[in-house]
Amino acid sequence: MIRGIWVYLIVSILVGNAEAQIRKTKVNQIQKIRLTQTIADVEQQQLLQVLPLFMIKGDSVHQPVDFSADKPGMKLRQEKIILPLGISNGIHAYGYSYNQHGIEPFPNHTLIFVERPSGIQTQPTRVWADRNHDLNFTNDSFIIFYPNKPSILPLNIGWDSRYSIELSLFKTNEFASFQSMYKSAIDLIRGDRVFFGTQFSFREKRLNTAFGILPLEGDTIFIGVKDVNSNGSYRDKDVDRVVLSHSIQRFELENSKPLNKNLRLFWLGRSFKVMDISKENELIIEYNPNYKPSRKEIKASKSLLVGQKLPRLKFCLATKKKTTFTKTRKRIHSYKPNSFGLKNRHTRRSWPLRKNVDSIQTLLVVWNAYDKQWEMDSAMVHQLARLPKNKSANLQVIMLNFGGSGKYVHRYNQRFELNNAIQGFCSASVAKKLKIQTMPQYFLLDSKFNLLDINPKLFTIER
Repeated sequence: MIRGIWVYLIVSILVGNAEAQIRKTKVNQIQKIRLTQTIADVEQQQLLQVLPLFMIKGDSVHQPVDFSADKPGMKLRQEKIILPLGISNGIHAYGYSYNQHGIEPFPNHTLIFVERPSGIQTQPTRVWADRNHDLNFTNDSFIIFYPNKPSILPLNIGWDSRYSIELSLFKTNEFASFQSMYKSAIDLIRGDRVFFGTQFSFREKRLNTAFGILPLEGDTIFIGVKDVNSNGSYRDKDVDRVVLSHSIQRFELENSKPLNKNLRLFWLGRSFKVMDISKENELIIEYNPNYKPSRKEIKASKSLLVGQKLPRLKFCLATKKKTTFTKTRKRIHSYKPNSFGLKNRHTRRSWPLRKNVDSIQTLLVVWNAYDKQWEMDSAMVHQLARLPKNKSANLQVIMLNFGGSGKYVHRYNQRFELNNAIQGFCSASVAKKLKIQTMPQYFLLDSKFNLLDINPKLFTIER
């Protein structure tokens, strides 16, 4: 009997230690995220940025163009260069890409050489970058630029200095007014430089965001660091920015913070800390699911947080009166399940009064019909937004459309028979209060409008 008690105690201690270790693992998770790829963020994707090309006269190039400092008639500085080996006879071009490498004579630019740019619109063209900044192209490699697709040109050497640009061309009538204005601006300050024109220059995008994948509680988050000063390093404290996204095509500065020691980020209701970034461009992440942020952190966070009460806000209903669409403003808390049921229990379109209203949850959906993710999610949302035959449900659905017209949203509701949905609009002010980070975005709320989860797996939600 005594022996049995001792065995029980030993097993209990071992199990207790194991459970404690599991709890410890769940509480404090350390991950290393390698930033293995580079991409242009949304700002760069939308920016009209030109890498102007000028004619090389002999073996000399002029200083880079500086719109903020160059003036008509000013004297331009020239530098001797060594041309690449094996180039064809003809007229060649040079240009500059902004790059803060710090080496003279052009510490803020990398010199680009283009072989025979007159054929750049119709045939493959060789392009060199003076990556070691010695004005000697004989020790640099080249890329082949094809006119019908973007090409990637690396500007830096080494793992710790990865910086590239994407080169493409403006089509003949693409942004015609911009092309004309850009040429006029260059003509004012070009001096002795011979400009080939916007159509025979490159459209440039800086691939200055390095990113990797952060798995977090079954979700996938894309995390990256933007090389803000374009110097090829992603470790400049308080300059470069850590940025989060649900898609590799949607890195935005709105979802970013400056890189510094013990940086804490918030994403879809959860928070984690960026401990450091290594020389090998590895982000060291610490995740503690039980972390309780301070009021200051909650206010500054880019996301509403799980456990937080939904902020008070008003939205416009998508309702129709006769032939016009009215925009009746409603407080979102007026659709609190318990008060909603008590108030409307005797009407035909009432929310059914259940014995335990505390069990009724609310799914708040912010959606846009043109988003690709909505195409995949809409069938499940429609299922949740239809009232069952027994007229009883544990879930009410509030759908706020972003960008659609009143007519469109009203007819959408009718077409898909979303009789369990309250349909309205998400204005810019509503989106700001909800701290929208993805589209669509889902908020699962309890009966008191406390946030249970953000972007939960829809198939796990019970009606």
